[in-house]
Amino acid sequence: MEFYFINTNESNREGEPYKKWLNLGYAFTSGDRQRFGKRLGNPDPGDLVFMYVSGKGIKAVGMVLKNWDGIEYHEPLIPSPPDRNEFRLRINWFIVPQDRFVPRSKVKEILGYDLVGTSARINHDVAEKLLRHILQMLE
Repeated sequence: MEFYFINTNESNREGEPYKKWLNLGYAFTSGDRQRFGKRLGNPDPGDLVFMYVSGKGIKAVGMVLKNWDGIEYHEPLIPSPPDRNEFRLRINWFIVPQDRFVPRSKVKEILGYDLVGTSARINHDVAEKLLRHILQMLE
């Protein structure tokens, strides 16, 4: 099992897209297939993904359910610029602290760096520390 983060890219979308991620059971990207879409192909089924909301922090943790299908969807499920296709990755968001985020500053403290970009793998040791912190929030 590997650990990843995927950024909801709130700054480039209307509303609060992370809520649709949670309700629909997906992670989304849009734009250039090579630069953004293919990043969804990195996590495998069973890997854990941290949902990162830019400027706010971690909102949820989920498990990848299926490999990325590689499809460019022309009718987006979440608000997106009209000239961009949408890419989707099926995820079961099973840890969701209600009305809370793990603040960006705490994420940086635990990981030792800021989460930037669309998606990336996270080292096991620090990802497990972050996961333990999130579980403690739920107690």
